[in-house]
Formats: sequence, structure tokens, C-alpha cells
Amino acid sequence: MAQDTANKNQDVETHGFVTKEMEEGKLAGKVRDIDLNFTRILVMLEDNMDTQIARADHKAQLVLVANGILIASVGLDQGVIRDTFSSTISILEIMSLAFTIMVVISLLLSVFFALMTSRPNTTPPKEATNLFFFQHIAMMDPHDYAERFLDMDSQALKILVISQIHAKAKITTRKFIQIRYSLDFMVIGLALWMVARLLIAFV
Repeated sequence: MAQDTANKNQDVETHGFVTKEMEEGKLAGKVRDIDLNFTRILVMLEDNMDTQIARADHKAQLVLVANGILIASVGLDQGVIRDTFSSTISILEIMSLAFTIMVVISLLLSVFFALMTSRPNTTPPKEATNLFFFQHIAMMDPHDYAERFLDMDSQALKILVISQIHAKAKITTRKFIQIRYSLDFMVIGLALWMVARLLIAFV
């Protein structure tokens, strides 16, 4: 029973990614020295990055749809804008107009960050050096690309694939930061719109 508990505790610590043995260097061997199925590991990491990028793009599309509905709702509310030009406009109407303007600004910022999330980075590279990136591949002659790919040794291939995974991780991080900003501004805009509607109700 005590042995089972110890094994469970060891499993929990291992799932924390960094164990005491790892920190003290007691585990024998390094990844580069172990006979692993690198193809399976690299494909798994590559698929994970692609999945996360697709998730960010999908969220950006949903945010754009939601912002479109909210902007249309604000645009259909003609009462606040019409009352602005009235000579008897009240303080509540002025506050409602101010909140409506802030709603539009927040939603436009949300749309901006959502578009930046979906917008591909199409900056052309100066030199074709990455055999896994489509823009670099398109710059090469087909025969030259095939020769350069087939002439790589296994270690260089592993390094190139790992570098590509790292580059995709940076893209994924940037996309999720932008979509977070987009969601934040959309929520702010929705809250301000509700406040504006409450002020109109008291007019």
C-alpha cells in the first residue's frame, strides 16, 4: 500500500514536467542521445501548433461575427444621434451619447485585433533558407529544392523541423494575444452598450 502511494506521488511529480531528478541531472542520457521515434514526436508537435493556429483563426472569425451584430445594433439605434441635435438635450442623453461613442470605439478596436489575428504575414523573405516554409519553398527552383532537401543529413533535418515548430509557436502566441485583446474590447463594448441602453431608458 505504501509502495503504491509512493508510485502515485512519483507519477504526479513527473506530470509536473520538471522533477527533482531532472533538476539535479540524475536522469541518464539526453534527448539527443536517446533512440526515440523523432518522426512521431515532431509530427505530433507540428499538428499541435497547426491546431492552435486554426483555433485562434476560428475564434477571430466568431469575434468578427459578434462585432458585426453589435455594431449593427448600435447603428440601428437612431434615437441617441437624433436627440443630439435637439436644443433640449438632457444630461442623461449626453452621457448616453458619450457611452455610445465609446461603444463604437471599443468594437472597432475589437474588429482591428480580430483582423490582425486572421491576417497572414506575407512579408517576402530575402533568401530561401527554410525548406519547410511555403514562401521559401516557392522561391526555389523545384529541382534545387529537391536536391537541397534530399542532401540534408538527419541531424540537420531534425534541427530544421524543430526550428519550424518554434516559429509556429511564436505565431500561435501572437495570434492568441491579439484575439485576447479583441475579446477584451468586445466585452468592454458590450458593457458600455448596456450602460448606454440603461441611460436611454431613464430619459
